Amino acid sequence: MDIANLFLELSNPDRLRILKLLNKEKMRLSSISNELGLSVQETYRHLLRLTRSRLISKDNRGHYFLTTFGQYILAPLTSIHFLYKYREYFLTHNLTRIPLKFLERMGELANSRYAPDTFTAIFFIEKIIEEAEKYILIISEQILFGVVKILSKKAETIPVKILLPLYLFIPQEIQINRYMVKN
Repeated sequence: MDIANLFLELSNPDRLRILKLLNKEKMRLSSISNELGLSVQETYRHLLRLTRSRLISKDNRGHYFLTTFGQYILAPLTSIHFLYKYREYFLTHNLTRIPLKFLERMGELANSRYAPDTFTAIFFIEKIIEEAEKYILIISEQILFGVVKILSKKAETIPVKILLPLYLFIPQEIQINRYMVKN
């Protein structure tokens, strides 16, 4: 099988859904069909194609599962899906300065929320801090002074640690509990 044929097998949304299901657990034909709302015949055709491409296999009890090859192929698809979903952003932003080891993990951001502007990002940060229940760990080049009061209040009930650069200037008017800050 050449790479174009592999991409042909991956181009069908139902086959991708099957791969994602089988990535979680082994399943029988009927279970896959029910879960995806497809006819048994249609599901069988997809399973046959995925089996022929060696992305999945079937055990002697009739359970389909992802092969190790299938797992390796599926892993980067999360990153590709994320890049495609936010393609307008990536068309206008240069990520070449970000180390490859982080770019390869781009798919881990799949369940994140996109902040289209600075104020939305600040709102999300404030919300995350307000909703924190166990701890707050922050690494930043700067302090969002608007969240200092929230952080101080949170520090009374949960551990709060902030890692800041040594050279950062913090105005005296801003009251930050020094035990929270590490330089």
